[in-house]
Amino acid sequence: MNILNLPKYSIKSIIIRVIGVTTIAVAYMQILLYILNTEGSLPEYLTLILGFNILMEVNIILNSIYEKIFPLPKKLSQRMFVNFIIGIVLLISLFFGLTALIPYHLKAEKEVFYFNLGIGLMLMNGISSRLILHSITKKLFQSQNQIAKLKQEKLKMDYMLLQDKLNPHFLFNNLTVLKSYIYHKSDDALPFIEDFTDVYRYVLQSNNKQLVNLEEEMEFIHSFIDLHKSRLNEGLIVDISVDEHYKQHQISPLTLQLLVENVIKHNIASKTHPLEIKIYTNNNYITVDNNIRRKKSTYSTKTGLKNLINRYSLLTDKKIILNDDDKRFIVKVPLL
Repeated sequence: MNILNLPKYSIKSIIIRVIGVTTIAVAYMQILLYILNTEGSLPEYLTLILGFNILMEVNIILNSIYEKIFPLPKKLSQRMFVNFIIGIVLLISLFFGLTALIPYHLKAEKEVFYFNLGIGLMLMNGISSRLILHSITKKLFQSQNQIAKLKQEKLKMDYMLLQDKLNPHFLFNNLTVLKSYIYHKSDDALPFIEDFTDVYRYVLQSNNKQLVNLEEEMEFIHSFIDLHKSRLNEGLIVDISVDEHYKQHQISPLTLQLLVENVIKHNIASKTHPLEIKIYTNNNYITVDNNIRRKKSTYSTKTGLKNLINRYSLLTDKKIILNDDDKRFIVKVPLL
């Protein structure tokens, strides 16, 4: 398990990198010696080559570790600060470590060597530190692509939500129940119409909202559940327990509706085998928990859940938690 997110090496990549860095070191040494009008010794060349390669490899390793601990772009400032501090420490350590390798008889030329080594290490650190700039650019493009993709998915989800809740099947079921009430239980017709109106009003009003208070969502879900209870009667048992101090927390609109609708859509609900749904809050999450009695004829792609998870990835770092043990299906949604 690559806990520190260390880079994966291959013999080919190492050879290419060593050749490239060595070429840069030799070219730099040649240019600098020409400017200083002096000559370099083999130990000086070897020391500079060693320093350049060590600096490159250490920066590659550090950049991989940074990506795990300080992911971009969320922790850009922390990453740049740590990269700067570690870069200075690394330069100082390498400088004094490599200068200790100078043969005694070359001490007379140490000023030239120190100058070469110091400037060279700083130059190489700048070259290798471009990795962080490369990572920032890469992450930026990835983020932009992800945002564009999620925006498209949100538009698709909004359309699917409206389509699913305003589709003829859902409308037909509720109008059938309403018709039955008018003919046989006229006293129940008015409360049913009120719930029916509340549900559709909330769906339409929340279409342009990114977040709503949990209290608003709970008022809506009560009406939504009552509509289903009118049709399923004793086949649907719902237990709701929401702490008061969570009601001002926020949630993506229609989250609970999607989860409850999925439960009812994919499970058997009858008087002999009632469908039990529990909705409760705990540890800054709201949970929808149901027993499982899957319908054999229902096929699920779990697209609704995937879209919900993608939507929340834009809103928070907290993850939606799913648990399916074939007896109960549990979805925990973070409250914001």
